[in-house]
Amino acid sequence: MKIGSGRWRDDLSGLAGGALSVAVGLKDECEAWMKARRELMLQRLDLARGEEVETLRALAARAVSETEALTARLAALEARLAACEERLAALAAERKSAGAAEEETSAPPSEEAPGTEGA
Repeated sequence: MKIGSGRWRDDLSGLAGGALSVAVGLKDECEAWMKARRELMLQRLDLARGEEVETLRALAARAVSETEALTARLAALEARLAACEERLAALAAERKSAGAAEEETSAPPSEEAPGTEGA
């Protein structure tokens, strides 16, 4: 019986080894199928990849810094414009006061006394 018993164990271990190989193959097939399905779903969702996200972050940071620079430039230009408007208003006021003073200093044409015409 020992001879048959050893063979039976060999057959059983061969069967178990085959079953294990089938199970490992099935596991590998399932993982490959799940990976393919996951990739397909991600493509359908149109999600951004890591590189794309980093590129977008860099673009956003650049846009923020450009916006800040343009905001500062705009503030400087508005300050210059306000100074120019103040100067223009001061010049207009000076002109107006100079014109009024000139009118006061110029004498109106003198009228001749009645009866002295053509004398």
